[in-house]
Amino acid sequence: MKNFSQHLRVAIQAKFGRPLKVIEFAKACQLRLTHEVSYEAVRKWMTGKSIPKIDILSELIAWLELEPNKLFDYQVDDLIPQAKVARSLARKPEDLDDELIEHLLERAHSVKLKNL
Repeated sequence: MKNFSQHLRVAIQAKFGRPLKVIEFAKACQLRLTHEVSYEAVRKWMTGKSIPKIDILSELIAWLELEPNKLFDYQVDDLIPQAKVARSLARKPEDLDDELIEHLLERAHSVKLKNL
């Protein structure tokens, strides 16, 4: 999850032209995202304590123009064959392949469990 928070911070700086404080990004999320996002949730994303739920994650990927594979530092060879086809950069949430996102979330969760 630390990799996710690091990539998120880089994407925030690229999008806004400077690093944002948690409160600033939380307010931006509340204005931009269709799902309700709390300050506490954003703080956990930015500090590497959690990752967003899949529906919020897909919106963040589209909004911040993130590469889903890079969020979790996965190599294309690590992905299941069905997800390899869907590895292109998503411009809007509906462009994301649900199988790819589910796979990445499962991998992130399994890595977290191994590190406990």
